[in-house]
Amino acid sequence: MKFQHTISDMKIDGVDIPVSNIFLNYNRSGNILIGMDILSLMINHIDVSRKTGVLTLLCCPRESADADFYLAMREHFGLIQM
Repeated sequence: MKFQHTISDMKIDGVDIPVSNIFLNYNRSGNILIGMDILSLMINHIDVSRKTGVLTLLCCPRESADADFYLAMREHFGLIQM
């Protein structure tokens, strides 16, 4: 079961997330989940990092992707911008 909430200002680690509604599930005992509706607004990749050796998620709002983001993608996953 999920509950819809209207929001006016959402940030994840200081990054503005351009959504006006979110859905929450309060029946959880573990970590929160980022929904596909939010992830679909971003460039993202998840895999084991070559740099750290742990499962890593890199995300960036599409309009904010810059040289630093693509450098991190290359360093962690060996991926390059096309």
